[in-house]
Amino acid sequence: MPDADENQGESADSLFAPQSGIAAVDRAVAVLDVFTRGQLRLGVSDVARATGLSTSTAHRVLAALSTHGLVTKVGPNYALGPRILQLAAAARDTGNLTAVARPVMTR
Repeated sequence: MPDADENQGESADSLFAPQSGIAAVDRAVAVLDVFTRGQLRLGVSDVARATGLSTSTAHRVLAALSTHGLVTKVGPNYALGPRILQLAAAARDTGNLTAVARPVMTR
């Protein structure tokens, strides 16, 4: 069922361009991407402005990401959460050329 923001026709979310066909995932990635632009702490309005999402949608996405530890609340703002470090470490390990090449080189 579409949320209220999607029923308003020309809402701020109409500026948001889905990429994968799964709007919730696209919105979450768009919100996380805002934190890669140099600002460590952002308010809901900052995230909404940067993504083109409505403020209420940005707030819901941030709340969901916070539940999973991907962002954390710091006063009135949000920052990347501890789970990001876990994911980054796992990604780094999968891209380690030595670790990937070792089994092939051993054979």
